[in-house]
Amino acid sequence: MKLGSYKKGEQMYKEELSLNFVSIKLVKEETLAINRPKVLGSPKDVYKALKGIYEGADREKLIVMSLDSKNNVNSINLCHVGTVNSSVIHIREILKPVILSNGVSFIVAHNHPSGDTDPSKEDLAVTKRLKQAADIFGIRFLDHLIIGDDSFLSLNDKGYMR
Repeated sequence: MKLGSYKKGEQMYKEELSLNFVSIKLVKEETLAINRPKVLGSPKDVYKALKGIYEGADREKLIVMSLDSKNNVNSINLCHVGTVNSSVIHIREILKPVILSNGVSFIVAHNHPSGDTDPSKEDLAVTKRLKQAADIFGIRFLDHLIIGDDSFLSLNDKGYMR
């Protein structure tokens, strides 16, 4: 692709730019057998489906569940593994698997290895920013679950997502 030319002294210089054309694919890495209903109808259904992934976890794990228009799970993505008490992640990394799997809506879940399901200030801030970003893309952000020791908290049910 020629962008143009210009003169410098007596010599003619031409600039060329090479562009890479790419394709983006969603690759199925593995199939995970989980106990879940065909359709996720409540935060408790999500908790039951994911609690096995979090059993014995010594670090925070953030999972993104992408759903179709009937709340069937399109994909589950382990989006990030943090430390024992934090998980720093960018909003685009959470939305990427939802967009790539043609998700109409999504649910985010992460664990607190301490077992305490009370949301931190960071949990609430990320939830707010994620909701704003999802709204821009026209994707419904249904819930953010915090998984603890044999318990969970739904930020949507507690009114934090309004």
